[in-house]
This record gives sequence, C-alpha cells and structure tokens, in this order.
Amino acid sequence: MAVPPAYMGFVGFVKVANAVVRATSCDIKLSQEVTKPEVVDGAFDRTVYQLGPKIVGGSITYPAVMGDVANNPTAVMANLCILRHGLEARLNKTTVEVKYTTNNASFRYTNCIVNSFNFKVAQSDLITITSEVIAEDREVASLTTPNLVNSRVATWNDAVVELGTEGGIVGGEYIRSFDSTINNNAERYYTLNGKLAPQDIQARKRDVTGSVVLLGRHPILSQDSADNQDRCRNTGFVRYGYQLQKAGCAGTLLIRLPNIVYQIEEIALSTDIFETTVAWHAFPNSNVNQENITVTTA
Repeated sequence: MAVPPAYMGFVGFVKVANAVVRATSCDIKLSQEVTKPEVVDGAFDRTVYQLGPKIVGGSITYPAVMGDVANNPTAVMANLCILRHGLEARLNKTTVEVKYTTNNASFRYTNCIVNSFNFKVAQSDLITITSEVIAEDREVASLTTPNLVNSRVATWNDAVVELGTEGGIVGGEYIRSFDSTINNNAERYYTLNGKLAPQDIQARKRDVTGSVVLLGRHPILSQDSADNQDRCRNTGFVRYGYQLQKAGCAGTLLIRLPNIVYQIEEIALSTDIFETTVAWHAFPNSNVNQENITVTTA
C-alpha cells in the first residue's frame, strides 16, 4: 500500500471571478452537522442521528496587493459586496475556486455571494482585507495553477482615510488605525425541496460600521458627535482605501460612505501614548446617487 506524503498548502490558491487572491488564510468549506436526538428507546447507547443542513462558505483574508489591473481581487470583492441590482436588491453571484493540494483536493464553489467586506489598516502595518463568502454548492474541479508576477503589498503609507464632519475633514495624519465593515447580513433560506441545501440565499438590510483610533483627541470630530442631538440628520462621510498613481498597476481602491453618524469618543488614560477611539455608522441611501456608496478602482 502506498505511503501518503505530506502535502504542503503553499501549492494551493484561491480565485474569485478569475481574479487570483494571494490569501493568508481561506476557510471556505462544505460542512454539515450531525446531531443525536434524545429519544427513549430502551437502550443506553445512541440509536438515532440527524443530519443538519449543508453549509457552504467561509472567509478569505488577504493583503491588498499592487498588482495587475486585470487581476485585482480587492476591487472584485468590494464591488460584489456593495453593488445590488433589481427590485429585490440582490447581490451579484460569482464562482470561487480553491485548490488545497495536488491530490484530489480542488473545488469550485458555485453561486457565491460576498456577504461582508472588511478593510483594516494600522500604522506600520499592511492593509488587510477579509471577505466572507456564502455559496450554494461545492463541486470537485480540475484547476490550473495561475502564473503570477511579483507585486508589492499595500501598506499604511498607501492608505487613504478621510473623515468628513459638519465642521471639516479629519485627515490621515491624525489616524493611527482604521477599520470598516460592510455586512449584507445574508441568510440561507430552506424549503421542503427534498434537499439539505438552501433553496435561496438572500441579502437582508445592510450594516455599514467601523471605528478609528486617533492620535490624541480631535476637537472637530469630538464636537461633531457631541452635536448629534442638535441635528435632524448627518451628512458627513468616510472615504477610505489606498491609492498609487502608476500606470498598469492595480493601485487604487477608494470607497466613499455617506451620511455618517460618529459616536462620542472612547477615552482611557494610561502611561502609554494617549489615543481616542471613535466608532461610526453609515446610512447610505441607494435611491439617491450622491448618498449611495461609491467605489473607485484602477
């Protein structure tokens, strides 16, 4: 009998809509829970089991990469998560391919939606993206390893972060770290269709939230949150992403979120550097162009 070798994960890869993701982690998988109901049957051993629904999905975490414009997974992920269409506001579906090893462990995940898109950057660190994917099914596939050229990872010096308030704009020179999540709160819906797979996957009301850590305390941002009670509505914005003006380079991803409500800052005193943390919420209006989420890529 043949002795199995040790399979190395670096031979694998992830592709979303034909764009290669240089992932640091990917836990997309097919899973199914098996439970053992409590029944009275005259035996002290379990005699019945129950199959749960088939759950297909997971998360992909990867650094933003200054790569080829034709192969920009960050732009693909952002647009798949943000753009909706039709009267039912459905998300566009795509295909995700994951090769784990060379030994019969390559899968194609079909009818996938990007449920959430998280953008995170901190001083002295790289820009990290985490996307949650929900799929309808998984099939075994024969996948060809892509050819990639070396590319630079986007770091904090490439980041663009602007906080628009009623009193002015707070720029990146005040910001130590930034975190933003766009979450579609998608749900799997099951019916009596004779299958353990969902009948449909639909995005629900969207939550757009985030937080920012400031060097010290910013008076304009603090005053803006303190004055929330004096306004009927907020018209501030958050603009974030990364930008590198070089021809042929996927060096731009800029997302603008409208109608921001800033919370009152969190302050704590310690012997370390003095920082404040401000949480925020966006309230886009998809029926008004200037109040919708916009994505700029290049």
